[in-house]
Amino acid sequence: MEKNIEQFIQKVFDESILLDQVNSKDLVWALKTLNKLYRAGNPLVPDDKYDEIYEALKKISPSNSFFNRVEPESSEDFASKRVEHTLPMLSLDKAYTFDEILKFTERVQKHAGDLKEGSYLYGASPKLDGMAGNFQNDLLVTRGDGYHGFDITRIIDLGVIPVGGLNTGPGEIVLEQEFFDKYLSSKFSHPRNVIVGIAGSDDINDDAENALKEGAVSFIPHISLVSWKGTSNDLLSNFDVIMKQVKVSPYPMDGVVIEVMEEGIKSSMGSTNHHHNWQIAYKEKGQTAFSTVQSISWQLGRTGRCTPVMNIEETDLSGAKIKRVTAHHAGMIKKLGIGKGSVIEIIRSGEVIPKIVRVMEKANDISIINKCPSCNKKLVWNNDFLLCTNHASCPQQLLSRLVHFFAVLGNIDLLGHKTLEKIFLGGFTTLEKIYSIQLQDLEGIGLGPKQASNIMGQLIRSRKEEINDWRFLAAFGIQHLGKGESKKLLKEYPLEALNKLSVEDIQNIESFGPIASPVIHKEIKLLMPTIERLLKKGFSLKKTEEFKVSSLSPLRNMSIVFSGKMMHDREVMQDRALSLGAKVQSSINKKTDILITGDNAGEKKLKKAKDLGIKILSEKEYSKMTT
Repeated sequence: MEKNIEQFIQKVFDESILLDQVNSKDLVWALKTLNKLYRAGNPLVPDDKYDEIYEALKKISPSNSFFNRVEPESSEDFASKRVEHTLPMLSLDKAYTFDEILKFTERVQKHAGDLKEGSYLYGASPKLDGMAGNFQNDLLVTRGDGYHGFDITRIIDLGVIPVGGLNTGPGEIVLEQEFFDKYLSSKFSHPRNVIVGIAGSDDINDDAENALKEGAVSFIPHISLVSWKGTSNDLLSNFDVIMKQVKVSPYPMDGVVIEVMEEGIKSSMGSTNHHHNWQIAYKEKGQTAFSTVQSISWQLGRTGRCTPVMNIEETDLSGAKIKRVTAHHAGMIKKLGIGKGSVIEIIRSGEVIPKIVRVMEKANDISIINKCPSCNKKLVWNNDFLLCTNHASCPQQLLSRLVHFFAVLGNIDLLGHKTLEKIFLGGFTTLEKIYSIQLQDLEGIGLGPKQASNIMGQLIRSRKEEINDWRFLAAFGIQHLGKGESKKLLKEYPLEALNKLSVEDIQNIESFGPIASPVIHKEIKLLMPTIERLLKKGFSLKKTEEFKVSSLSPLRNMSIVFSGKMMHDREVMQDRALSLGAKVQSSINKKTDILITGDNAGEKKLKKAKDLGIKILSEKEYSKMTT
């Protein structure tokens, strides 16, 4: 297809060429080109048309490297330095029904310890729909991949208003909706388009410049957004009213963020690599539709799990034509009776990914495969999942692990699924072989001279550009060893010493349990030769430093609880306690060493502390102890 974006758009939308008949390379090119126009503040198509192209690529090439980035940001997008976030900028878990919010409050209560429902508060705030940023260390940084972003502090000098001042942490860069509706809605499809143009381009267009001069663009920190507070009973009994009340903002928004406010509970609930467990974004349930299953395909992942995908009669849903829906695992096929002829209700979760809501009519014939679609070896059941155990030589697993490695490594853009598949079929089936590849090898397997040269350059850069050692380790896809777990492991032991660890060494690290530790130990042993050979290729790794706590620290190995209203910011106090080697608890138990009390400290906590003989300190006494 011709490399002219206007002609491409005309062909696929005006001349009705089916998007799923366009090859994935052209779809990626179109998406990247549209993204550049979008970031420059000159979007060519509205969001729904972009989403159609996005969905088509998702169907044709679901593992494409285009989908691996949290935000479509790269060094090409911002002519500025990469900056590491002090704390990862996580996404939000999402809920679309009242029942999901109810379950969220139940999870909170499980972590509340002896705190009764009603004794701690929830907050609700508008979920602004702009561009995520983080104001830290006098720099305003884009979200990037969640761990590193790009310095865009210059936009403050251009006229972006930092609400609340400097260094206010994570937030959103937004444009006033009223200003957009009055002056820009005829030129841009969404206020966000203006924002990304300001952040990503040195050449600010007249419309964006006018918005800046009029003070219509601001950086709003998340900490300033909470507009409702109340108990779980208040939240659940007046849910619709509260959601309507909170969804009032001068800026564009796409939901409501609900979070528990009690810091001890937040600490107990913790976070995943994707989101904080103590908050959730409520978005109204999207449109649903009914369709009939025509067949079931099976996709194989890097761990050997064989996942069913329902091929359905083409259905219009939220402005997109849906043909495929995930079924999660083989157990769902069996339990729900899904097969050819099943009638199902589907929804576009978050208006993007189609998934099943319920089965309206079961199939007469349920067919589940018993051999791997890649290597033809017999599949085995692992709980609800079908598993190919031929991990060492199953082609699809090997290829998927390569795709995973470069996706997690995150510093090379050109090795997507299709390119890696071509390299893999050309005989370069391992990381060692790929990092030993020569220019003539790439040209020999059918890549053009320019593409081959660019890939060689990026392979060299991926070794020379410094990356975190925990990211390098996580890229190997070891079971139970994602980014967060890799960081915890490397805080305790250096990468080069992992081969010497016993199962007990791993299990003694906090949060590494008896089930995961033997698996991690076994896979590290198997992968260590590969890791060592790659390290000899010259990777520049930033070492994860162990957090050292002085043996003289008054809080070393102490378990402490805060109760009541403090004179100082409680989150700052908790961070300080953690830095001194303490464990911060949300409730009192036999392991608690100290209760720190502020105004209106909980009577039950005080009584329980006295009954258990726990040391009780006022905030002033505690401050003297720790300074």
